[in-house]
Amino acid sequence: MTKERFVELVRTESGLEITEFGLSTPFDGVAGWDSMYLLKVITVVEAEIGRPLSVVRAMESKCLDDIYRVATA
Repeated sequence: MTKERFVELVRTESGLEITEFGLSTPFDGVAGWDSMYLLKVITVVEAEIGRPLSVVRAMESKCLDDIYRVATA
């Protein structure tokens, strides 16, 4: 999965105007971010890549770029 596709998925699930440059912003610094978005993003990314993510690693993530790295590892 490309970063562009990941950003598209995040934007669709959250409704937030996330950009590729904003992926490294800590969750608490993302305007409008809600912890429920994390679960939505994990679910849609798993469907996209066809395998489960490490929930422990995903939940330890501090920013969206961390989730992307878990998904592409």
